[in-house]
Amino acid sequence: MKRRIYYIISAILQILIGIYLLCSLQQLVDVYLNSSSNMLSMYPADTQERAINLIKNNGKVFFGVLSAIPIFLNLIILKIAISNKIPQNKGTLISASVISFLTSNHILGMILSLASFIVSLCIVRKNPEDYPEKKEIPNVKFEKPTKKEITWSVILVL
Repeated sequence: MKRRIYYIISAILQILIGIYLLCSLQQLVDVYLNSSSNMLSMYPADTQERAINLIKNNGKVFFGVLSAIPIFLNLIILKIAISNKIPQNKGTLISASVISFLTSNHILGMILSLASFIVSLCIVRKNPEDYPEKKEIPNVKFEKPTKKEITWSVILVL
């Protein structure tokens, strides 16, 4: 129960952080331009101008996508937590928290994603119904190829 509440609160906080970042895309681009100005100063002037124009033109899209990915992943985590299927979806929770950590633009989002990853690793599956269902492998019969088929395959390869 505690784990379920943690996932719900953590997912809601990370969604709110993502929405805040989506609302402040221009600030993110400006901060990135200011912080990268020293690094760009070692390049020729035309390269600096191209890099600055690229950041100004495509920076909002880049940071928008990076802010939207954790929102989407935390909606999945929220759905899993509300449906109370946490042990059955342990792999999904681990994957979502790692990707959310790698794409987060905010330190609080990174901390919450890291904590979700650690909590997901500590999940112990106790009941047989906690394991995902195994799909049956279809029965495939092996047939020996004829000499004609072998000959045609060799000719096609050559």
